[in-house]
Amino acid sequence: YKNKFNTYFLYVFTIFFVSVLGFQNVYRQYLATFFIISALFLIVDRRWVVKGLVLSLGVLTHNVAALFYPMLLASKKISSIFKMLASLIPLVFLLYSLSGSKSNTETGDTDPILYIIVLILTMFFYIALNKAKFTGKYLKYFYYYIYSLILIFISFPIFGQAQVKRLEMICLLISLFILYETLEDKFKDYYNLIIVRMLFIFIAIAPILISTTLQEMLS
Repeated sequence: YKNKFNTYFLYVFTIFFVSVLGFQNVYRQYLATFFIISALFLIVDRRWVVKGLVLSLGVLTHNVAALFYPMLLASKKISSIFKMLASLIPLVFLLYSLSGSKSNTETGDTDPILYIIVLILTMFFYIALNKAKFTGKYLKYFYYYIYSLILIFISFPIFGQAQVKRLEMICLLISLFILYETLEDKFKDYYNLIIVRMLFIFIAIAPILISTTLQEMLS
């Protein structure tokens, strides 16, 4: 409410295919993601110390949140992307040291490659919406995409498929917020905005309709 998010976005967030097809079943991770989202989008105007404390609550809930600390370094300056990538170096060693203690149990039958393909497609869509010209917060959001992709690619040889999926799902939910803000800002005509919102909702839930998981739930 304080950030003036439209009511329909809560609906989109809840029925987003990432949420429905498994993410809501991992409750600690789902709760941790709220802290990640809060630090990146809901209290974005607060000092980085406050955002760091909020994200730390996410880490206490599920340690996967620690992998998103570098995103707090993103800013409107191009130098921030280099800071983010530099901070990723110690995280690589952290990932490697923790990977042995993590369960590699597979969850679901969705290939993690599918999630990363969807993430890349949303990034290209974001680039098209901005006509490849990023200013202000849109430059920072572009850095979010870059960091997400690098983090996922680094995680592939270290984590099992289940862990990589968790990272991909969080990155896709971050992307959902990015696309929402971009669409709401770029389309000023009321009728065009209504059409875009409807398409946004449909695209967010479309993968559910073809999912074998949904078919199993209904049967």
